[in-house]
Amino acid sequence: MAEYEQAAYISLTKMNQEHQKDLFSLRQKIIRDFPIVGKPINKKIINFKNKEKALTQNKQYDAAERLRK
Repeated sequence: MAEYEQAAYISLTKMNQEHQKDLFSLRQKIIRDFPIVGKPINKKIINFKNKEKALTQNKQYDAAERLRK
């Protein structure tokens, strides 16, 4: 029984190591294939979104919709 438990533990550790390698390679591939491109956020857009949020909080949905368009 001890031999079985030892063999099971060894196979479990090998499987965990393989999964860690696969996960690392997948993360590297995602980073390589889909780089994050940071675009500067326009201050006008931020101001419009803040105004729209304020209007919706005040339940002025028509004005918020016009501002969004």
